[in-house]
Amino acid sequence: MIPAALPSSLGEFRVEAILGEGGSGIVYDATWGPRKVALKVLHPSLADTDRVRAQFLIEAQRLQTIAHPAVVKVLAVGELPDGRPYLAMERLDGETLAQVLARGPLPLAQTLELFGELCSAVGTLHEQGLIHRDLKPENVFIVGGKHAVLLDFGIAKDIAAPASTTTMDGGVRGTPAYMAPERFFGQPASTATDIYELAVTLYAMLAGRLPWDDLADPEARLSPRPLVDLVSIPDELDVEIRRALSTRAQNRPSTAPALDAAVRAAAGASTPTQPADTARMRPAPSDPPPNKPTITAERKPWFAERQNTTDRGKTPLAWAPTAQAAPTPKKRWPIYAAALSLAAVGGGVAWWQLRDRSSPEAPTPAVSIAVPVKTLPPESDPWGAPARPTPSTPPLATFGPEISVAIAQSELAAALPHLPADTSFVIAALVGQMNRDERFISMFDKLGKHPKVQMAFGLMPPCVKTLISGSEWFAFGSTGFMADKQGTLIVRGRWQRSDVEACFSAQSQTFTMTDGAKLLQLPEIGWLDFLDANTVYISVRQDLAAAQVHDNVKKGVGLTKRARTLLATLPPNRALTFVVDGTGNVEWPGDPLPRGSDAAASVQISDWGVAFDVALDTHDEASARQLEAKVKPELEPLFASTTDSVGKLAVTRAKSNVRISGKLSTLMMGIVSSSIAAMP
Repeated sequence: MIPAALPSSLGEFRVEAILGEGGSGIVYDATWGPRKVALKVLHPSLADTDRVRAQFLIEAQRLQTIAHPAVVKVLAVGELPDGRPYLAMERLDGETLAQVLARGPLPLAQTLELFGELCSAVGTLHEQGLIHRDLKPENVFIVGGKHAVLLDFGIAKDIAAPASTTTMDGGVRGTPAYMAPERFFGQPASTATDIYELAVTLYAMLAGRLPWDDLADPEARLSPRPLVDLVSIPDELDVEIRRALSTRAQNRPSTAPALDAAVRAAAGASTPTQPADTARMRPAPSDPPPNKPTITAERKPWFAERQNTTDRGKTPLAWAPTAQAAPTPKKRWPIYAAALSLAAVGGGVAWWQLRDRSSPEAPTPAVSIAVPVKTLPPESDPWGAPARPTPSTPPLATFGPEISVAIAQSELAAALPHLPADTSFVIAALVGQMNRDERFISMFDKLGKHPKVQMAFGLMPPCVKTLISGSEWFAFGSTGFMADKQGTLIVRGRWQRSDVEACFSAQSQTFTMTDGAKLLQLPEIGWLDFLDANTVYISVRQDLAAAQVHDNVKKGVGLTKRARTLLATLPPNRALTFVVDGTGNVEWPGDPLPRGSDAAASVQISDWGVAFDVALDTHDEASARQLEAKVKPELEPLFASTTDSVGKLAVTRAKSNVRISGKLSTLMMGIVSSSIAAMP
C-alpha cells in the first residue's frame, strides 16, 4: 500500500500531519475548530468496500458507547465529502507505552497504577459485551507520564458475535507476540484471551521485554521466563502473572478487575509508599546479580532494539509514530483435495487452520487488521533475541518387538470404547505403522516444519510429546472441536509403566484408588491412568474426578451413540480415523459445513499409496446439494486429467450425505505434503 499523501484539509478538518497508517485506515493529526483531534479515515483503497466501510462505522459507534477515562473518547463520526467514513478522537498528548518501554522497564508502583487503569478499561469493555483482541503496549497511550488510555478498537468484537479468528486474507486477528496460545489454533477470542494479553503487557512493563526469547520456539509458551530472574519483585507477584499466562484459559483470572486485584495483593508486601522509593527496582550496574541485566549505553533496552512495534506487520495503532504499508495479500494455491486427505491424516484440525481463508466470512462487527502468522527473518523477528536452551525430555526406552499392524488395529478398536460416554470428536492414528513407512516419514518431516504444526506440538507438555512421538498408536477424544480442556488421550507404546510414571514424577502427585490402582494427578493436564502396562490413559477432563476417570479405564462403555455408529461405518484396516458427531447443532470451525453435520473419515495405507474416504452428513438434503455444488467443481477438476499412477478423486451425494473419496499415489503424497508445508 503506497503511503498516503498529506492533504491540507479533509472536510471541516484541517490536517497537520499523518500520525499513523494501518491496513484499514489513516490517522491524521488535525484540528476541528478549536480542538486538536486524531482523525481516523478509511483508506482510499477500501472506500468502495461495503463490508469494510460498515465495519469502520461499527467501530466508531462502538467507541461512542464507552464512557471510561482510560478509553480514548470519540468526538464525532461521519463521512467526508468524498464519501469516506471517519471518526474524530480526542488528540492525546503523550506517547505509547511501547515508546516508554523503549527507554527501559517501569517502577513497580507506577506499573501498578497504569495497569490498574488498563484493567478497569478492559473490564468495562467486557461488561458491555466487547472483547478488544489486540492488547499490547503499542495500543496503550501514556498521558502525562501517569495515566493509561486504551487505544485502537479496530479489531474488537462483540462477545456474542459469530466466532471469527482470521481476517479476509487468512491472517489471525491480533498480534502474535501477545496472543493467547489457543488463538493460534482457531479458537475464538474471549475475555480469557484479553486477560492473557493484559498479563503479557504487565510483564513487559515490569521487565522491559516480553516473556519469551523466540516466537519460533512454541515450547517457550509453556515456560515464560520467570520475572524474578529479571527484576526484583515479590515471588507472589511472579506467581500471579504466570497464572494469568497459563496456556489453559480456565486457569487465568476470570475478569480483568480480578487480575488487577490479584496482582495488587501479591505486590502489596513490597509496594513502595513514598515517591523516593519508586526508583527502578534493579540492582546497581556495579554489582549486577546473575541473570538480571542492566540497561547500559552499550546495550539498548529490549523494546528499543525491537524498533517501535512487536508485530512487524501492519501498524493498527492510531497514534503510531511511523507509517507502514500493508502487505499485499498472497494468493494461495487451492489444494482442497490435499487438504481433505490431510483432514483425515491430521485429524481435521490442520485443514481448517491451513486452508484458503479468502472466501467471505460471516459479517463480524469489526474492522479487519491482517496480521499473518508466519515465520519472520531473524532481523525482523520480535522474538529474535538469542534463544535460551530448553532442556528436552529424552525418549522413553522401548522393549520387545514392534507390534504388527493387525495387532495395533485390534488394540486401538478395543481402546476406543474407554473414552468418556460424551465423547463426540475422535482422532486416532497408527503412529508405528507410519513411522516405519519412508513415505510418511518424509511427509511428516515436511509438515513438521510448518510454524503452526511446530506451535501445536511445542505446546504439548514434554512427557506427552514424548509419548505420542514414540507411540505405536494413539486415540484422542473430546466433547467437541473447541473442547481441548474436555479431552482424553490414550497412547500405546513399547515402554514400561515405571518409565512413564518416572517421566511425569516431577510434576505429579499419586492417588491410590479403592481397588488399589494408582493414578497420577498432573498439574495443568489432569489425571494419568493405565489401560495396561503399555497403554497410557490421560484425562484432561476438568469435570471428571479421579474415580470417574478410573471407572472409564475399567469399564469401557464410552463415546456417544452417534459417534459409535459413525465409527462402525469405517473400514477396520484403517490407519487413520476422524469422527465428528454433530448432534446438538455443533458449529464447525471456519464454517466449512452446516451446523450439526456429522463426519467420518479414514485413510488406508498400501504399497501403492493411500486411499481416503470422507463421509459428510448434513442431515438436510438441500444443504447437501449446496455442499456438493460447492465442493465438486473445486476438487474434481484437479484430478480430471490424472492417471491412476497419480491419483483419483470423486465427489458423490446420496440424499443428505456427501462423500469425497479417492486415492493418492506415493508421488502425489509428496506433492501434497510439500504444498501444505509451504502454506503460510
